[in-house]
Amino acid sequence: MKRAYRRWIRQVPWLHRQHRRFLNFDRVAGLSLLCFLCGFWVGVAAMLETHHDPFKGLDIVRNRPGIGEWVRRTFSSVVAVPGHQLDGSFVFSDFESISDFSQWKTEAAYLEVSKENPSGGSHSMKISFHNKTRLSSVRMENYFNSRYAQSDWSGYKALGFYLYNPSESRERIILQIKDRRGKRYKEALVMDPERGTRFLIDLDGVRKEIDIHRIEHINFFVWDAPEEKDFFLDDLRLMPQTDGT
Repeated sequence: MKRAYRRWIRQVPWLHRQHRRFLNFDRVAGLSLLCFLCGFWVGVAAMLETHHDPFKGLDIVRNRPGIGEWVRRTFSSVVAVPGHQLDGSFVFSDFESISDFSQWKTEAAYLEVSKENPSGGSHSMKISFHNKTRLSSVRMENYFNSRYAQSDWSGYKALGFYLYNPSESRERIILQIKDRRGKRYKEALVMDPERGTRFLIDLDGVRKEIDIHRIEHINFFVWDAPEEKDFFLDDLRLMPQTDGT
C-alpha cells in the first residue's frame, strides 16, 4: 500500500515536489483526505434528512431506493397502492403518495394535497378552479402517455371516483374523457352542498362515443365560473366487470 501510494505521488509532479519539501506531507495529506470524506458523507446525510419537502408535514409516503426501502417493502404491512387491486379494480390515484400528483396538469386551476374530506386513507386532492377565465381544468394525461397499456379500458365496467363539495350551494363540474383520435365523452357532475358523492361512470355509455381501447386523458373542468370553486377528489379507479357482465 505504501509503495503504491509513493508511485502515485511520483506520477503527479506538484504532489511529488510537496512531498520532498515537507517532512509531514504524508500525514497532512492523509488527514485532509479523511476530513474531506467525513464531511462529504455528513453532508449527504444532512441533505437526506433536511431536504425541503412540502408534503413531509402531511406524512405522505415518499419512496427512496436502497436497503431501507427493501426492508420496508419486505417486512411492513401489506397496503393497497395505486395499480391493480385484488378486487379486480385498477386505481389511478388515491393521493396517498407524491407520485399521484405528478400525473396531473392544470389550466387556470390549482392542486393541493389535503387531509380534508378523503373517501378513504388519509389524503385527498383539493382542486381550486379559478374564476374570471373561460375554462379552468385539471386533467390526468401523462399517465396514459407513459403507460400505454392502461389506456385500454375495455376490460372494465365503470370509472369510479369520489368528489366532495364543500360549498353551501349545489355545484356542477364537467367530466371529459378523450380518446387518442380526439373524440370526447362529456358528463355533467352535480353535487349537493357540503357532501361527498361517489360517482360511477358506466363505460357501456362511454364506448358509444369514444374508443375506450385508446384513452388519452381524464379531465375535470368548469366554464365561466363566477367565483373560485373548490372540490376534493379521491379514489379514482376503474371498476371490474361483475356477475359475468
